Amino acid sequence: MAKVTTKNENTPPANQQEEECRRPRAYNMGRRQASLDETRSRVLEAARELILGEGPQKAFTMDAVAARAGVARMTVYLRFNSKNGLLEELFDEVGTRGRLMERIPAAFAKPDPLEALRSYIEIFCDFWGDERVLNRRLRGFAALDEEFAATIASRYERRHFAIENLLRRLRANETATPPTTPQELVQTLLALTSFEFYDVFAEERTPAEVAPLIFQLVLSALNLQKAQ
Repeated sequence: MAKVTTKNENTPPANQQEEECRRPRAYNMGRRQASLDETRSRVLEAARELILGEGPQKAFTMDAVAARAGVARMTVYLRFNSKNGLLEELFDEVGTRGRLMERIPAAFAKPDPLEALRSYIEIFCDFWGDERVLNRRLRGFAALDEEFAATIASRYERRHFAIENLLRRLRANETATPPTTPQELVQTLLALTSFEFYDVFAEERTPAEVAPLIFQLVLSALNLQKAQ
């Protein structure tokens, strides 16, 4: 006689069983990602604290960051690969806090290139002002450390590209007739919108007060002294 197999009424369908098998894995993956994110945040905050601290530049090492974050040295290397990788992510985090990736595209989307330029200046004045001490320290470290210098140089290249883009739009609209070559004008505007220039003006002024001053200087460089 053939054996009859009866299905247990309490046994869930196959597709439900598969789904239940996947749940613990997805849950564990979610916990692992949360742990990785938490470790990343701790390491970046530790790096920030070391830069803002009173210690000398040479005290900023991967070992020191790991110790301050309370993680193993190898954990920092596995997550960031190198000191340069750590610095790149730290700069990205600082930019995220300042909403640069959100505000800059909105400024560039403005149809009037002069208004886009005005907004660009205001955004960086806000950013420089919010992170003034950190930016001072970063540039101090960069004077003595090649990896800090390289990271700042990569951010400089981004600003260089943005300024070139704005100037192309101004020339296309025949808005500006500067008495200098395009490359000289790019260098001039990079200097006028730099942290170092902002820092001089900000001694007794807020970012909102500095931005119009820098904008008027930029207009002068563009031979648009009477523009508002």
